[in-house]
Amino acid sequence: MAVAVTPVDLLERDRELAVLEHALADVEERSVGRVVFVSGEAGAGKATLLRAFCRDRERVLWGGCEPLFTPRPLGPLLDIADVLGGELDGPLLRDPTPHDVFLT
Repeated sequence: MAVAVTPVDLLERDRELAVLEHALADVEERSVGRVVFVSGEAGAGKATLLRAFCRDRERVLWGGCEPLFTPRPLGPLLDIADVLGGELDGPLLRDPTPHDVFLT
């Protein structure tokens, strides 16, 4: 799933952007992964915040939960696997259990 990243001006989101920047700096410093959850009500600006954060990044992998009553298991990881292919495709395409995916 490709995400168009267009410039936006954010109001009153400096603290949230700083948290994301800190998490990314920690990843780069330690060479370990990190997961950051962004939550809020519909229309609160979650996607806008993340697009602003990702605007000048070289590579961004984007997955999201669907607004369904029964969302796809591992939906965000499936979105990312679609883009990456390779190693991630195998475990995710053969009816995975969460345990199998995270062992990969």
